[in-house]
Amino acid sequence: MAVEQSIHILRQIRSRYVQAKLWLYMLQAIAVAAVGIAILYRWRFEVPALAFVAISMMVGAVLYFALRWRSVNKTSLQQVARHLNRQYPALEDSTEMLLHEPQNLLQRLQQQKVAGVLQELHPEKEKPYTLRSTASYVALGLALVLTAGILYLPAAPLPGPKQSPEVKITFPDAPAVAADTATTIEQIDITVTPPAYTGKKAYKADNPNLRVEEGQQ
Repeated sequence: MAVEQSIHILRQIRSRYVQAKLWLYMLQAIAVAAVGIAILYRWRFEVPALAFVAISMMVGAVLYFALRWRSVNKTSLQQVARHLNRQYPALEDSTEMLLHEPQNLLQRLQQQKVAGVLQELHPEKEKPYTLRSTASYVALGLALVLTAGILYLPAAPLPGPKQSPEVKITFPDAPAVAADTATTIEQIDITVTPPAYTGKKAYKADNPNLRVEEGQQ
């Protein structure tokens, strides 16, 4: 019974360690993703380069946390036992014996002794591990300040793609069309040459309505 309770203690320590470690990794991922979300929310897809950076940051944050989660979950009870050996000299570097079936009476006695010492130490309540959390909280704080700056502080609009100058085309006015294109006859000159048999000389006629002898030109 004492050995089973000791193994349960090791599992509790492992579970608390994994949760605490993943929490720090989550803070780091949130810090990066928050900046990416702010950029994408502020400029959306108006600037393709910024949109690409924002999406890359968010995807990278998710992948980073997924990889860290996979790595931390590989923490074994053997690793926890070795860590406790370093933290508590009273365990006599024998905590790993709790995870193996004893082969003889001496090992069984040592296993019982280690189980008793471990239960007296209560490492599951004292947090026998130390995590460096300052950097994660500082990164999150800076990311939140930067996110607020992106979302609320006024900023000059980013230049978009250059547009080609407008081409202005003008057409000359069409020549005015004459209102009246009818032909006007101002003067008529009519010369009449009588035939020789009349004995008359050539003369000019003033009126186009005239009667002449046959054969005149």
